Order: sequence, then C-alpha cells, then structure tokens
Amino acid sequence: MPARTRPYLFYDVAISICSTCYRRIDAKIVFENDCVYMLTHCPEHGKERVLIADDVDYYRRCREVFIKPPEMPQRYNTPVKWGCPYDCGLCTDHEQHSCLTLVEICDYCNLRCPICYAASGPDRLQFRTMPEIERMLDAVVRNEGEPDVVQIIPFDTYNLFYRDDLEAKVLQPLRIGRSL
Repeated sequence: MPARTRPYLFYDVAISICSTCYRRIDAKIVFENDCVYMLTHCPEHGKERVLIADDVDYYRRCREVFIKPPEMPQRYNTPVKWGCPYDCGLCTDHEQHSCLTLVEICDYCNLRCPICYAASGPDRLQFRTMPEIERMLDAVVRNEGEPDVVQIIPFDTYNLFYRDDLEAKVLQPLRIGRSL
C-alpha cells in the first residue's frame, strides 16, 4: 500500500489571529500548487486557508536569501503587555522598523476582505481630519526619522473623494521630497 501524503509541503509555523474573533492562534505555512498558504484553526470559528504568496521560489528567497540585520525604529510607541499581536503599534518586541508605513485617510474601502484588521468596508465613510492625518504623519517621522516608504491609503478613495487640503498639505510636499 502506498504511503499517504498531504496535498501540501509544510514549510514553517507562524502566529496569526482568527479573522472573526481576533484570537491569537498558531498557523502553518505550506506550499501547495506553486503557491504559499497560511493554514489556521480557531477552536471557535474553524479552519481558514489564506493565500500569502503566489510564487514559492520568490517567497523562499525573501525569507532565506534577502535577509539583513533588522533595523530598529528611533522610537517605540507601545509597551509590551499582552504580547504579539495585541501590543501592536511598534512595541519593543517588534523585530524591525516600519519598512512600509500605511496611513489610512479614511475607513472606506470598496472591498469586504475577511482578513482586514482595520474593519474597513463600503459602509464606512469616516474620513480623517487634516489635523489627524498630520498627527499620524508626525508619528511616522518621530518613529522612523526618514521613513523608507509611506503609503497613503486608500488610493481609490482619494480619487473618489478628492480633497484639496490633502493635496496641498501632504501629497505635494511628499512629491517634491520636503518634510511637512
């Protein structure tokens, strides 16, 4: 009788959260059909299978070859109290500075992704005020000094609900390389 095998190749373990109750759960990283998936199981909400990469070779190179010593932020924002992922906000246990900072200018999104930690969606039309956006960007600069990349999202919302104040005070200075 031939040996039974799983339909995937086990690669690693990870820590994740349930997309429904946000409980911290263990995860497996597996390769299947040339893609990388994260498999989780919440005792209350069951199993989930999430695509995290569509190229196994590139994923492995990013994890195994393109490695460098982690750069630390200039400033941490939150103390370690409950552990990852609950102390999120750049705590001292964070292994890396913010390579890519996302600044959400509103909660609207045209999708309903089941893994969205921000709980954004088509029914949420809350916009950040200009002072709120400026405080968010100030925090990024305090943490990083000169940030690698700051992505102001969502872009589709920016185009749909164009804001003159955002263009003049945030986007234009960033385009020409000046600080706020």
